[in-house]
Amino acid sequence: MSFTKISKVYELLASSSRLDMEVPQVASWLGKAKRVLDLGCGLGAHSYRLKQEYGYEMVGVDVEVAMVNEGRRRYPGLDLRLGDLCNPPEGPWDAILCLGNSVACIEREMDCSLIFSKWKAVMAPKGKCLVQWAIPPKVGEDKKVSRSDEERSLEKSLSRTSETTYRLDLKVDFKDSSLESIHESQRLQVLTPNEIIESFEKAGWSDSHYRPPELDVGASHHTVETQLRGNS
Repeated sequence: MSFTKISKVYELLASSSRLDMEVPQVASWLGKAKRVLDLGCGLGAHSYRLKQEYGYEMVGVDVEVAMVNEGRRRYPGLDLRLGDLCNPPEGPWDAILCLGNSVACIEREMDCSLIFSKWKAVMAPKGKCLVQWAIPPKVGEDKKVSRSDEERSLEKSLSRTSETTYRLDLKVDFKDSSLESIHESQRLQVLTPNEIIESFEKAGWSDSHYRPPELDVGASHHTVETQLRGNS
């Protein structure tokens, strides 16, 4: 899985209209939290808006060097770090965000509860977490979304590859024919909300809930929220 090339045109995915919808909802969920960790942050677009518009102390972490470097270029002053979901930076954090599809990139043989235990270890008492991932297509079903601007067009598709995996394909074409198209893919794990909730509970989190898609920051995504009663 690599999004090295797509980092240069990532705003087609994290568009301003999407951010205008999602950021206020995430801020409402964050409430009085101060220090917020954004895991799998991509360029850090959500983190930047949450910092600039709502005053949260944001730190973004992504595994892709190209994403972190491009994010630092676009959002000077935003704390972006290279890292992964399994090794969160030391807190204490009042909240963790894991938006997009990062949690679905975890290999199935890995125990999500062990990862969530590491998150719990860096949380402040009564810290909370919001996890989001794309709703998998059914077997034999393809989901496609297209968008474009004056210079580029994006085709995003989700296709089921097995009972346990699905694939995200991104293709960007440029209206300037001298520029080469970009095509990158991610293999994602089919996860159910109950699996994520059970993994959080196994890791010692409490009060885990599923947010129905119509109440979610993106109607095409599953979302689970959870909170600690206090660190043990």
